[in-house]
Amino acid sequence: MRPTSAELLDSIAQALEDQVLPLIQDKWGASTLRSAMQLLRHLALRVPLEPRILAADNDDVRRILTLAHDRLTQLGETDLAAAAAAALSPRSADPLDVVAADAQNETYLRAVESIVAARDRLRAVDGPPTIHQSLIDYLQRRLERERAMFLPVFLSPPF
Repeated sequence: MRPTSAELLDSIAQALEDQVLPLIQDKWGASTLRSAMQLLRHLALRVPLEPRILAADNDDVRRILTLAHDRLTQLGETDLAAAAAAALSPRSADPLDVVAADAQNETYLRAVESIVAARDRLRAVDGPPTIHQSLIDYLQRRLERERAMFLPVFLSPPF
């Protein structure tokens, strides 16, 4: 489908830069416009990448939460195991349905956050800290996956 969503977003940002920005005299107004242009360029990168990145992240975090659930169950950490189980209970979202996949990702992340928040408690029973380390490793992989959506756009100087 032409123009693509990314092409539309890019062309809107370019039109604002070429045709509107030179006419803005107010510094705050110009800064706000540059911020909007930068966000449009970010979206132009994000839109085509997001479904693939989200699907990969959901697969990764689901695998890690499954392992965490099993280990938490072994350790008798029933409340944390239940949080992982609750996040894992819905069937995987259709990766082409970005809204549903994103909602599922948020559910997974809430479970990850609750387990990470219990780090000190887990340190006493999970030695070496396999659960915590696997979650940290996952979060680092997540950051690396998302890097392509942010770095090219947000490397420009601030306004």
